[in-house]
Amino acid sequence: MFFLKIYKSRRYLSRILISFTALSVLVISIMSALLIYNSQKNSLKMLDNANRKVLTQLSYSTDYMHQMFVQLLMSLYFNNDVNLLMTRDDLELFDMLAVAHKLDYNVESTSYLDSIVVYNGKTDTIYSGGNAFLRDKDSMMTATFRKLLDGKQQVPKLSLIPHQFTEKKQPVYIFSLVMYDSASGGYHKNENALIINIKAEWLFNNLIDLNRAGQSDQSSIYILDQDKFIYDPSSGSQASTDIAASIYQRIESVNNNSGSSIIKIQNEEYVMSHLKLKSLNWELATVQPYRDVMKNIDQLRNSSILLTLLFIVISIICVFFVSHKLYQPVEILMDQIQKHRNSDIGGYKDSHDKLELAFISDTYGSVMERLKYLTEDHRFKINIAKNYYLQRIVQEKPFENLAEFQDLIVQHQLSINELGPYRLSILLLDNENQLQNYSDKERKLILFAVANIMQELVVRYAQLEIINLRNDQLALLFSPLANDHVMPDYWMLALQDTQRVIMNFYKASLSFVVSKTIESYDEINQQYEILLQNAKYRMIFGSQSIITPEMIAEHNIQNKPGSLDEPKKHLMDSIRSGQAERCKNDLIHYFQLVRQHDADSISYLLLNLLMDIKYTIRDLNNNRLHSISVDLDPVTRMILKLEALDEIQIEMEQIIDGIINIPQTNNEDKKIALLKTVKEIIHQQFVDPNLSLQAVADKLKLSPSYLGRTFKTNEMISIGDYINEIRLEASMELLNDQNLTIKDIMEKCGFSSQSNFFRLFKLKFGVPPKEFLRVKAIKKA
Repeated sequence: MFFLKIYKSRRYLSRILISFTALSVLVISIMSALLIYNSQKNSLKMLDNANRKVLTQLSYSTDYMHQMFVQLLMSLYFNNDVNLLMTRDDLELFDMLAVAHKLDYNVESTSYLDSIVVYNGKTDTIYSGGNAFLRDKDSMMTATFRKLLDGKQQVPKLSLIPHQFTEKKQPVYIFSLVMYDSASGGYHKNENALIINIKAEWLFNNLIDLNRAGQSDQSSIYILDQDKFIYDPSSGSQASTDIAASIYQRIESVNNNSGSSIIKIQNEEYVMSHLKLKSLNWELATVQPYRDVMKNIDQLRNSSILLTLLFIVISIICVFFVSHKLYQPVEILMDQIQKHRNSDIGGYKDSHDKLELAFISDTYGSVMERLKYLTEDHRFKINIAKNYYLQRIVQEKPFENLAEFQDLIVQHQLSINELGPYRLSILLLDNENQLQNYSDKERKLILFAVANIMQELVVRYAQLEIINLRNDQLALLFSPLANDHVMPDYWMLALQDTQRVIMNFYKASLSFVVSKTIESYDEINQQYEILLQNAKYRMIFGSQSIITPEMIAEHNIQNKPGSLDEPKKHLMDSIRSGQAERCKNDLIHYFQLVRQHDADSISYLLLNLLMDIKYTIRDLNNNRLHSISVDLDPVTRMILKLEALDEIQIEMEQIIDGIINIPQTNNEDKKIALLKTVKEIIHQQFVDPNLSLQAVADKLKLSPSYLGRTFKTNEMISIGDYINEIRLEASMELLNDQNLTIKDIMEKCGFSSQSNFFRLFKLKFGVPPKEFLRVKAIKKA
């Protein structure tokens, strides 16, 4: 009970013991079984090869004896004395007795001859030598040979023909060899013939001796002649019915000249090998008891079982010691965990309800989670401190001397070359209207991507620190590598590559404002203030621009501002006159003149132009039955946010076009058609994650601000919210399909952010998607 309690608490150790023991027993058992199987297979194969050799030797000896019988027969056949008996019909008695005496002598002088029969066809007389039964005309032996020579049956020439007689209640077995004159067509009646009879006992004894020389004493040999008659040489007679049937059936089923197989005789298995004697058309078969053949294999099997059991016992003992050795580190680790366990770490009051490794894994996971939290918290605090000092470097002048600046770099491990020179750049997110479609998380993701891309691009050429400023603004501070004192020009290519990557992957447009080369650390904050002023020049140079001091200086040198009062007056007159083409040309001319001014003057001039357009619309409404309604706030916001002049110009062209070319009655029809077209586009393409106000406006060749304002004014909902409404309705329908996962539904409805999808779904339906599915499943159950 004590040991059981120990192993019950050490579940991993028990599992190791059981697994290793089972594996050891299985491997040893399989190897033992394979050994016995291969031994049995090889034993049968060796027996087959041995039997083939013996049968081949028997075949060779049988053929040799047959040739010996044929030579004797042929020598007698051409003997003059024998010829006299076969051919003469006038032979005197004295001559016949002399020849008969010679025949007796020939029989007695050979051990294998039983008798010699000479048949004279002319006189129909049988002369014999040897066996006395042939001299008796009424004997069964004489009758058998007369029947053989009556011409009514086929008599094979020079082939052994078996005969069985019973004389004086004694069975007599002989094999006859016949010779006659006919070359073809077989034997004919009254044709002279010579027959020698071979003792079956002599032939069988020779075969038995040859078989025993190559086989065990338990091996038996059987002969199947051309008439399918099976002899048992050991008994000198026909084989027993059971043995004959089994041998004959197996030989007939194999249809091969030789082979080995296992047969059953009286419910006992035997190994049989056979070989065809082509010269005699006989089949020789040897039969051995299967148990005698497998006697050694059985001994091997018994030995293997004993060895297997011994190895199993030894392996269990080895497994016991090895398992304890393997478990020892786990046991030590468990003791340490139990000793230092804290309720906040691991989360388990009792480790015995789990496998040791699972308990260790869960404890390790809890510890790593806490360590990760602490590490991230520490890193976050370090980054906050680091970013704070970087902001001070850029926005203030906090250092009294170079040593203080160097200490700050070392203390916070800043990637800044203390000796300079430096380049400072500010990142600007273009197109404020487009950015309204991005969530705060997506905007931060874009800034994070910019930081990573910039680090990867410049890490081999320069040092870079990225400073997070207010309002999602990034400042980039470039400086040479530690051993360099010259700023490489590669930073410009890095900015261009970053713009291209962010546009391709995030569909967001970036602009950069770059300072001149800053020779000393105490000039960085001054250049930052200059960059804030230079950022206004994005209105002139447009989106996805990299604004350098050289570009600003060149613009200010090349352009000489002129008075805009007269062009503005022409534009207002064109609006009042309702001439669309003239208005367009005057507006283009006005913006060309605006571009010649500096950035601060441009904002003032554009806001002043908006005020004049507002007054002009008021004057026009005083003279119209249907007043003109124009929202100038979007353009005002674009000017105040310093958007590109090209976009502001397009927006103002559409506003003026709406004032002049669209009568009130047609305006309503166009709005209805426009709203219908927008809805159709959204319904057809809401599965596209990139579908937004900008994408719809691009398809309709309209300004995003104008299209968004028109849609919201008439539908009381923004295009972005309407897209989300359509996607949420589609997701609600797909949630009824049990085969779709939340991720599949998001992809089919155009949501690219899971958190955004969960937030919008809960905002509309009150519960997140997973909770909705759970409630639905409960109701259905």
